[in-house]
Amino acid sequence: MVAVLTVSLMAVGAVPAEAATVPSGFTDTLVAAVASPTAVAATPDGRILVASRPGRLMVVKNGVLLGAPAIDLSTKICANQERGLLGIAVDPNPSTNSIYLFYTAKGTAANCPYGTPEPAGPPRNRVSKLA
Repeated sequence: MVAVLTVSLMAVGAVPAEAATVPSGFTDTLVAAVASPTAVAATPDGRILVASRPGRLMVVKNGVLLGAPAIDLSTKICANQERGLLGIAVDPNPSTNSIYLFYTAKGTAANCPYGTPEPAGPPRNRVSKLA
């Protein structure tokens, strides 16, 4: 199932357009269809970053969803239940070109069986700064 990411000049949502009632003064424009979107952030140069629960960070540039993820953490994260790549923030200082990602890192627990487990023990939530 693909959730629809709807972005307009004033509103951001992850609900299908047909289910949304748009308030006066807002527009509802489909920008990109991303599977399991969890968060969006805008960069100073106008790109839109879209985090997805399976661990992929997608980029919308000039209104077009780029085909390959900018970052793919899918082998390093646990994405079952309410886990995964859950948040993204752009550093407020544009000269750093840094972003922060909030995600669930894999552990050795049996409930997160994909890939090489790290760190030891159960899955852990992490914030990582990428520059």
